[in-house]
Amino acid sequence: SNLVVSDLQQTSGYSPYALDFDGADDYLTMTSTDFKGSGGTVSYSFWVKPATYSGSSNYGYFLSSSSNGGGIAYSEGGTTIGTTPGQMYLYNMTNAGAVVTTTSTFIDENVWNHIVVVFNTGNEVEFYKNGILSSTLTGITSFNSTWDTIAARRYPGGVGNYVNGELSNFSIFDTALTSTEVTEIYNQGLPSNLNSYSAYSNLVSWWQLGENSSFNGTDWIVADEIGSNNGE
Repeated sequence: SNLVVSDLQQTSGYSPYALDFDGADDYLTMTSTDFKGSGGTVSYSFWVKPATYSGSSNYGYFLSSSSNGGGIAYSEGGTTIGTTPGQMYLYNMTNAGAVVTTTSTFIDENVWNHIVVVFNTGNEVEFYKNGILSSTLTGITSFNSTWDTIAARRYPGGVGNYVNGELSNFSIFDTALTSTEVTEIYNQGLPSNLNSYSAYSNLVSWWQLGENSSFNGTDWIVADEIGSNNGE
């Protein structure tokens, strides 16, 4: 991936950069994060600006478990998973095999979208786009372990499962955020300082994916602003 100047408007004092993923082999590994605690709740927030959709059967994962490959993803079109470019879905690995659940949430190409995915108790998953609840899935099970978390590709394996576009301000909360809290993060389209966020006590990790990232000659290292869970 590459660090690029971003046109995502930031609040004052925040990085004017984002990480750009090429859709071919770029991804991040964030160790020991909680995809969904056993019987618990978790919320994921991130900003994404997808490149122009190819209309092919490719699909990319914003978040994936290194344990079984389940995760949160989107389609670029085609017939493999999802027929409409930008359609989000949940890929859930159960004892009976893979279950793909599509949503009515669509991510727009070539513009910044703010996405929040909330795993509630009662096996319910909510998808927010730009501060507004756009999809609710029910009866979702099996996301119940602590795994290494992979961003921007499916893991393990899976050619063509990479995100093609820019990502910024990826964060994880160990609670089910409310609609009011989601709106607060969206902040009218401007990422803000999560250190002063009302649900800060539930913030597990926060990667700005900006100029606080560094290249070690082989990999990009992305700093965790909250803890020591740096990604690469």
